[in-house]
Amino acid sequence: MLLIVIAETRRFRSRGTPPARTTREMPWFRVAVATWGAIVAAATAWELLALRSSPRSEHPTISSFVESVEQYHVGRIVLFLAWLWLGWVLAS
Repeated sequence: MLLIVIAETRRFRSRGTPPARTTREMPWFRVAVATWGAIVAAATAWELLALRSSPRSEHPTISSFVESVEQYHVGRIVLFLAWLWLGWVLAS
């Protein structure tokens, strides 16, 4: 890791240009982290509360919603394509 930092520092010094802004320096980085953190916290709280409550019909979990859609072949295909699309969007 130290060698990478040294190499990058020397490379930018030799060009005479300042290094590009990192992701953490971008203006919306903190907003994005806070938003994703809130989404993950809410989903986790929902799952934990639903798992501790019963009956399942009154307190559904995320997996029970997915299972109700996955019981049909068309639902599986739609969920799979949505999963592929989300992966493509996040990776690009």
